[in-house]
Amino acid sequence: DAYAHVNNAVYYQYFDTVVNTWLIERGLLDVAAGATIGLVVETGCRFFAPLAYPETITAALRVTHVGRTSVRYEVGIFGEGQDAAAAQGHFVHVYVDRQTRRPVEVPAVSARNFSDTTYLLSRVAFSPDGTRLAYQRRSREGYYIWMSQAAGGPAARLLNDPLAIYEDAPAWSRD
Repeated sequence: DAYAHVNNAVYYQYFDTVVNTWLIERGLLDVAAGATIGLVVETGCRFFAPLAYPETITAALRVTHVGRTSVRYEVGIFGEGQDAAAAQGHFVHVYVDRQTRRPVEVPAVSARNFSDTTYLLSRVAFSPDGTRLAYQRRSREGYYIWMSQAAGGPAARLLNDPLAIYEDAPAWSRD
């Protein structure tokens, strides 16, 4: 932005992307056709250090509370090579019926899925126009490269075979 750092509003895009990617990958959210959706009712962010574009970031997620109709997530955003978070935020979803927008209970099977909170997006790189992001995700098999819209939504895995290790951030070509 004009101050040569990542604007504070972008951190909320990071939070949204991390949370929704985690939900979609676990089958807990169907953005296009699911009967239940999560509405964001509360967010917050504390900033500790600046990030600069096009710095590579790592985002870490944990679920800190699963209520009857809501879930609270906490996200840490780390600058390239940093052990301390540049920002730490939270994000609360209230789960509602897609049609009526009335709160619904978090199903017991989903509540159990929320307890598996080991999740890390790393080496995040924004496209030159800022509308998409690519990142690596670690799985049991190795590392995969994923891509999604910066504003959130479903992610697409770009590799069919995992990499044993991937040291560099994904890079975008201008074409």
